Amino acid sequence: EAEESYREALRLRPNFPETYNNLGILLENQGAFARAVDAYREALRIKPSAADVHNNLGVALAAQRKYEEAAASYRRALALTPNSALALNNLGNSLRALGQIDEAVRSLRQAIRLKADYAEAYSNLGLALRDKGQLDDAVGVFRRTIALNPKRSDAHFNLANALKEQGHRDEAIAAYRQAIALAPSF
Repeated sequence: EAEESYREALRLRPNFPETYNNLGILLENQGAFARAVDAYREALRIKPSAADVHNNLGVALAAQRKYEEAAASYRRALALTPNSALALNNLGNSLRALGQIDEAVRSLRQAIRLKADYAEAYSNLGLALRDKGQLDDAVGVFRRTIALNPKRSDAHFNLANALKEQGHRDEAIAAYRQAIALAPSF
């Protein structure tokens, strides 16, 4: 019903990029990532300077594991709004997925410099540091993530994994238990 409303609005006003962006968000939320990409690209055809749409396009591309294209979209968003912690975080995730861990760490650290309470960026930085084998740093970052948002089950789970890799079995078990208490699906 909502999709049809957006499509009707576009029939009446076909050159309105915000409607294409909103349609893309709706489609993305429905898991229709390829169709969301089409909507975002149409919005950008009309308004190429829409940094938020470049970021949204990157998210939809990353959801399809098209990380190179996603990173390019985030970089376009950052060219337009260099201080976007969201785009830097998303870029860091795509770079990590591409195995470009050092670049991912730089991007995620920059996101945190811009937004010191950005729990998601801290969590992603912890994963990147763990990928690099920097377990002490990863544990510290996961603890910071939990301090910022104690209800993030993924942060407890990631902390547990890093502690386990360090050989801190009892601490890891406690962190796993906390993750499961927050999200029984773990």
